[in-house]
Amino acid sequence: PFTAVYAANDEMALGVYKACRETGIRIPEQLAVVGVDNNRISKYLTPTLTTVNQPKYAMGAIIAEKLIDQMNADEFAAKCVFKVDSELILRGSTEHRLK
Repeated sequence: PFTAVYAANDEMALGVYKACRETGIRIPEQLAVVGVDNNRISKYLTPTLTTVNQPKYAMGAIIAEKLIDQMNADEFAAKCVFKVDSELILRGSTEHRLK
């Protein structure tokens, strides 16, 4: 049996909450849940959702800049990886597991 779920985004984590409610699994006592996006809904769930906050504005700015560069050069660059800092926001969905 597993003890945690790392969902690809907060909306998918909401689906994990629903499945846990339907099967009687208690969050965080039996299962820790972490989402990604720091969506507004994450702080209103019960228990509140631990989530990864990503710098959406910075990510969009990087993408827009690179797209404009490629359009001006009239060519597509090779695959690139850009690193941005993220922040783990600890909330109730992992609280029990951290003690």
